[in-house]
Amino acid sequence: MVFRRFWVLLSGTTAAQILPLISAPIIARGYDAAEFGIFGIYLAIAAICATVANFKYENAILATHSRAATNAILGLSIFINIGIGLVITLIVSVAILMGWQVPMGMPLALSIFMPVSVMLAGMQQAMSNVALQKEQFALLAKSRFVAALTTAALSVLAALTYPTAAALIAATLVGQIAGLLLLIYKCQQKNQIKPSFQSSRLRALALRQWRFAFYTSPADLLNALGSNLPAIFLGSLYGTAATGAYVLAQRLVGTPLMLVGSAFSDLYRQQVGQRVSDKRPYWGLSLKLLAITTPIGASALALVLVFSEAGSKFFLGDQWDLAGTICSIMVWVYVLRFIVSPLTYSFYVAKRHAEDLGLQAVSILAVSTVYLAGKYLHWAVETYVSALAWSLSIMYASYGTRALQFARRSRTVD
Repeated sequence: MVFRRFWVLLSGTTAAQILPLISAPIIARGYDAAEFGIFGIYLAIAAICATVANFKYENAILATHSRAATNAILGLSIFINIGIGLVITLIVSVAILMGWQVPMGMPLALSIFMPVSVMLAGMQQAMSNVALQKEQFALLAKSRFVAALTTAALSVLAALTYPTAAALIAATLVGQIAGLLLLIYKCQQKNQIKPSFQSSRLRALALRQWRFAFYTSPADLLNALGSNLPAIFLGSLYGTAATGAYVLAQRLVGTPLMLVGSAFSDLYRQQVGQRVSDKRPYWGLSLKLLAITTPIGASALALVLVFSEAGSKFFLGDQWDLAGTICSIMVWVYVLRFIVSPLTYSFYVAKRHAEDLGLQAVSILAVSTVYLAGKYLHWAVETYVSALAWSLSIMYASYGTRALQFARRSRTVD
């Protein structure tokens, strides 16, 4: 039953990713590479900030089956989310009043969208976990499809009428809102979810689940830095047009793989949470996951390597030659991330938070080293991206190896 519902989630997520692919030729021909690069830098900064939106307390929802506990955790997540949103609003307001400059080429005025982006991401994370806890995979699939459809439609409309980075950001935000509203409405309707904001209970819950704020949230922040700093560094070294090519390559290959992988991750976390709660091993579950994701990743790798550079000219137009080159280089990273990311929940289950932080710190160091080498050795953009791909691939391979070792140690009965 669970796997049947999961295939509903996976099919919905996959369908949602077809929409950006279909709209890509129009978007690529409608937007200037520099505008797309500015959009990419904005998304990178927003993704980094979003990791602390709830301090990861929403993950505790998957470890409980009590409605009262779920409502309390949801209330705590919303409370923290609002606080983070207000802090970001204050920072953005001061930056605009002081006339600060964003060194990567992004206009400071676009930062007014940032608090909304972060708060929407936090709410999406919390409500997705509520749906996962209730095994409402079809609802998650529908919300993702609605978000993707809305974003794609508005992005195409903007490409034909007002092709700017601001329009792309607005389209993304409206898509997030549409998907989130559907999720909230259906969860409330089916599960009678009502966030609790009782101060004493929130304080006790925050202290009891402190590991999420002190270990999981910093680890996710470092992970987001490692994943998103390359786009920011590209803008600093080679201009926003190069960032635009990098972001388009990620949008066409990396993001679809990542979001399909998130469906596997959702199921894995939900199933592992149940098994740990029942004191059962999850090694066999990890092997089953690998048996499914590895062939999918290998197929995507072969497809991109064969068609990326030649296909990009036909599919996107001559101005996006660099995007095809970056696709063929970074696809190794995208595939490894797709296979490994769901398994990393083992770090939390095994309580190896310090090691998780250490690996993420090494990743940041590697990305920063590549940036400095590219800057002072005057690397061509292709050389820079190749070095980046090698460093990130090694990091994901290390992560996957350790995650499997932790899963294997859970084996007492199989």
